[in-house]
Amino acid sequence: MQLLLDHNADVNGVNDEGNTALILSTICMAESAADCAKLLVQRNADPEIQNLPSENGGGGGCRALHYACGEGNMPIVQYLVEGAHVELRAVSKDVLTPLLCAMINNRAEVAAFLIRADPGSPPAPVPPPFPTDVQAGVNWGLYLRACLARLDSRCTAGGV
Repeated sequence: MQLLLDHNADVNGVNDEGNTALILSTICMAESAADCAKLLVQRNADPEIQNLPSENGGGGGCRALHYACGEGNMPIVQYLVEGAHVELRAVSKDVLTPLLCAMINNRAEVAAFLIRADPGSPPAPVPPPFPTDVQAGVNWGLYLRACLARLDSRCTAGGV
């Protein structure tokens, strides 16, 4: 990565789905992925770039934080929130927020972190337009409380 950047690679260049190198780094769970994301942002990669909408073959207009939250990539989530100061309530073209991405993918630690970073943040800006099989039986209030309880129990046990 450093070599490419030293030779003036476009840090905001996109692939055919509109994904930047930063977006792609968020779905990588290798230990070096967080360092890669930090390096890209330090070299002026824009963490607020949205990829292409779903109808154009993209990922629904999501940003790096959406992907990091959905993947449960906590080191990158923490860096994007605390270091890059990204928009926590960013809404994708598919009406997803980073918090909703974490919740849909059962990323309790990430959801709890986002709630603590932005306590007033709703999981979604409007009722999500998902098929009924995706939202069937999901009680978002109970889910959020369960996320926080799991994280709190880890904190009291010295795990976090």
